[in-house]
Amino acid sequence: MTRSISGTRHRAALLGGVALATALLVSGCGAGQIAETAAKAPSVSGVNVDSPAGSVLIRNLHVVYQGPEGYPAGGEAPLVMSLYNQSDEPVMVRITATPSAGPDNQSTLVSGSSVVFTDLTTPAVPPASPSAPASPSAAASPTATGTASPSAPAASASPTTPPAPATRPAVIEIPALGSFVISGTGDELLQVEGLNAALTPGKSVTLTFEFSNGEPPLVTTAPTGVPLSPAPRATSVTGDDGH
Repeated sequence: MTRSISGTRHRAALLGGVALATALLVSGCGAGQIAETAAKAPSVSGVNVDSPAGSVLIRNLHVVYQGPEGYPAGGEAPLVMSLYNQSDEPVMVRITATPSAGPDNQSTLVSGSSVVFTDLTTPAVPPASPSAPASPSAAASPTATGTASPSAPAASASPTTPPAPATRPAVIEIPALGSFVISGTGDELLQVEGLNAALTPGKSVTLTFEFSNGEPPLVTTAPTGVPLSPAPRATSVTGDDGH
């Protein structure tokens, strides 16, 4: 009886030791591992570049996505970017359109005539000028029967065309150690005007950044953004015969 109890205790001790070793092995394998999602960099649509001396950082530079059709030739394309001033002095940044060059010009690179801030707020329509009073000679003359003939209806005034949205050059002042964010939405947009070709997904516009602190200009491209969600799939219509 004593041997049986002793053997049982011995086996229990062995099983407890195996369980403890297994637990330590599992915990050791899990320690130090990084989740796959934690190792991935956040996806952005745009390009990240720095000024030649690194005083200005340009992040997430891209053209706002506008469906598979993109932007037509001669139209405008809004830009998105964030600018960060790494210096202790304010910096003025001027953005202009750059003519595309090279054999890739006709395939993926698109240029524009200018880059401007466009105010999209509805401008006030100027009031119509008051109409001139009718001259006495315009009054209807009495007819033979003594009744006045009806006068011709006055010509309707032509509708007044509202003025075009106001624009200003793409010149940005970034405060010392500050930032300037262009979201591509709101009442004022930073746009590339006068596209020389259709700007569709997969193509980029070429831009030049000039800096007031004496750094050389930076020439870079702004790709067309990617959609935040996949395009809806086309649905097929079937008839009564199943085709």
